Amino acid sequence: MKIYVAPMAGVTDYSFRKILEKFEPDFLFTEMVNANLLNREDEITVNELLKCDDKEKTGTQIFGGDKNELVSGILKLKDFGFRKININMGCPQPKIIKNGAGSALLENFEVVEKVLLETKGIEADISLKIRVGYKDFQNPEIFLELANKYNLDFICVHGRTQKQMYSGTANWEIVERLSKMPRNIEFFGNGDLFEPIEIKQKISSCNLDGIILSRGIIGNPWLISQTREFLKFGKINTIQTFDGTKLLVLEHLENIWKNKGEIKAVLEINKFLRPYFKRFWEKNLKDSALRLLDPFYDQFSVLYRGLVIQFLLNSSFIIKYDVIFDNICYTISSYVSSLMEREGFRLENRVKPFDTGIICWCSFSGHGAGDAFFYTRLIVGF
Repeated sequence: MKIYVAPMAGVTDYSFRKILEKFEPDFLFTEMVNANLLNREDEITVNELLKCDDKEKTGTQIFGGDKNELVSGILKLKDFGFRKININMGCPQPKIIKNGAGSALLENFEVVEKVLLETKGIEADISLKIRVGYKDFQNPEIFLELANKYNLDFICVHGRTQKQMYSGTANWEIVERLSKMPRNIEFFGNGDLFEPIEIKQKISSCNLDGIILSRGIIGNPWLISQTREFLKFGKINTIQTFDGTKLLVLEHLENIWKNKGEIKAVLEINKFLRPYFKRFWEKNLKDSALRLLDPFYDQFSVLYRGLVIQFLLNSSFIIKYDVIFDNICYTISSYVSSLMEREGFRLENRVKPFDTGIICWCSFSGHGAGDAFFYTRLIVGF
């Protein structure tokens, strides 16, 4: 059973893929790229979204609603050296489908076939990622037949419609039915793959060549190894630990810093922190706060230690928030905010607590960036 990682905008960038590689998925994809911007050789698209060390193990995904732009973009990606190119027919986001792209292509069979016809025979493996329907459960069989007709690399089916977005549950009965249809290409399943045990239950009656993990690996790259172990041996040997998570987050933060600079490092790590640490949330604040903060105190002054304890043990605050990381986040962000303002740093957005639980999300200008990065590392490393 192959395990791929899906292309996800704002998630599977170069920095996070370096983390994912440690868990040895069979294949990775970059973030999806806009065909129009790609054809105009937009700097961010070419130099950031498509940044890749090993195109033998990393492919890319293109989205667009115009046939000519899609064909031209696919040829350009081939010239860039990508050997696996996926056509996005699954993204449900309104800003994507309003231009006829993403899952809107499910209602434009002719465009998809023309794209496949005009790219047939190029030195790259083309694949499709679809949903089971647009507004309703329609006939995704026609795209499986199309993929067979043009001998594509694979087709991946997500068990939701566009209308569902990410609500409800993925319909794995449809995925199962499609997987058992006659075909000469590989078939992958996708949707609601979050835990190894549940993954095995979902795919056990399907005829799959592999699965594509998506939202389940955000902040949880351990899922790749754990799923492989459970499917192969029936048990999980790879365990996520608190200390191991801290080290991985710091490495992820460093990756972003090296590739995008300190400001983006502070901003972009934010969306990963709650998923990274969600397994360690504890509701017994008064006990867990003091235990988890012991190593944290060593990195701060006695004055700051007193501030943290006073804040965490405030009864009104404990009633309002029941997650220790939210409390730490609020305390630290308030402290950093006041410290930086006192030191004369100009804050574009005042530092404030976010529900991510570890770090304050702030946007700095000028010389404040280095300090923001420093505090981010310090906070995550407590």
